[in-house]
Amino acid sequence: MPRRIYTPEMQAFIAENVQGKHYSELAELVSATFGIEMTTSQIHAYASNHKLTNGLWHKPLQRPSKRYPPEIAQFIRENVTGRSMKELANLLNGQFGTDYTTEQIKAYTSRFKLRNGRDCRIKPGAIPPNKGKKGYCPPGCEKSWFSKGHTPYNKQPIGTVLMKSDGYLWRKLGEGARDWRQEHILIWEAANGPLPKGAIVLFKDGNHENVALENLTIITRTELAILNRYGLLKTDAELTETAILIAKLKHQTAQAAKKSKKRGKSNGRK
Repeated sequence: MPRRIYTPEMQAFIAENVQGKHYSELAELVSATFGIEMTTSQIHAYASNHKLTNGLWHKPLQRPSKRYPPEIAQFIRENVTGRSMKELANLLNGQFGTDYTTEQIKAYTSRFKLRNGRDCRIKPGAIPPNKGKKGYCPPGCEKSWFSKGHTPYNKQPIGTVLMKSDGYLWRKLGEGARDWRQEHILIWEAANGPLPKGAIVLFKDGNHENVALENLTIITRTELAILNRYGLLKTDAELTETAILIAKLKHQTAQAAKKSKKRGKSNGRK
């Protein structure tokens, strides 16, 4: 098909008439006005290329439904504008003697993109309905409140040690949600002081439940990365100690090579 040439008159006509018309209607109008054969797809492509919109949105095809027969669907479409979903449900039920809920009407209008056009934003200077209220408690919710002094059945006493989903033992140190610390770190710090920044406590035998002090050692995260990279982590404590020495040596070698390279570049610039 030869490329369609749009004269300045045709361009101006399309721009003036695109609003509010389906592309099929506009194609017929352009064809009749200029005595040419214009297809819907050509008009659609032209409008898209020139960023022209008709301001219409396309409703999804609505299939017949036992829950929403044609007369119900038509009533909803004709009366949705300007009404809340609760008002529309009440109006619909009063008209047809049905029992539609607000949630059903809300779901239906959302599915078929039916808008009520209401602006529900809080206006400047308006007083929020919950001003001065702390939280919201619908009537009847007080029945499920804990009584004063009630202790939840799953509350753990301070000092409790539990295995959590991360595979580590944790000890409860206080009543706050964050007052839990990993048991192996607490044991190492009790013997050696605060854990150095950037260090981690490693289990020599790989068993996270074995928190005996002699099974714990600290390494840097860089050394841990080297152990993982070369598959040096073992389940034997002695082999792990040897692997840590290898990781430290590899790290020191890499650092020395890096410094040597920097000195070489510096001497080259001189």
